[in-house]
Amino acid sequence: MADALVNRLNNRARAHDERADWFNAVSALVAECNLETLEIKVIIPVLDENEVHDEWVTPLVAWVGKDGYGPVNSPALGSEVVLFSEMSDGETLFYLSRYNEDYRVPVEFADGARGLKTDTKYRVLVDLLIEIISQQQVLLQATNQVDVKAAVVRLLGGESVVLRGEEGKVGFLGAAPIARQSLPAPASNLPTCIALANAIRSKLIAFGYCES
Repeated sequence: MADALVNRLNNRARAHDERADWFNAVSALVAECNLETLEIKVIIPVLDENEVHDEWVTPLVAWVGKDGYGPVNSPALGSEVVLFSEMSDGETLFYLSRYNEDYRVPVEFADGARGLKTDTKYRVLVDLLIEIISQQQVLLQATNQVDVKAAVVRLLGGESVVLRGEEGKVGFLGAAPIARQSLPAPASNLPTCIALANAIRSKLIAFGYCES
């Protein structure tokens, strides 16, 4: 039970205040994390720098959706958290993470930008629509590869379809997607040159690069 740990912290706090219900927010270090519940076990340096307390501490999060929905941000082992007790009743402990001199704010945001940086996989799981809207520019960048997977993939320029991919077929400039096609044999004389030129013309029209 968390009440034993809270009582120990309360007793320490009373040296500064005689109120029996006094409870300070207390700094602790993450010693263990349950990745399914985000509950943690902690070391509290003001009590003992080596003792890992048996009580599981519950996270406070920005919001909770319906069952199985909400943010998932597990704290790093060794990172600092701040402990709170609900109404100082000792029944439940909560924690919030905080930066410190060993776990600093990402330097990539020193220009005033907002965002996040993670050293793990990061997933955004949405049942309906995801909208990313910028008044200026959207940059999508990867060191190795960018994959876009959907039954239909469209690239728009203004209100017009520039590229459309569907089931291994591709079409450009609004043309219906078609499968990869072959060309005639290499040209070696006037008839084969004419045949090759007409084939290329047909493919350019089919893929939407030009009109007939």
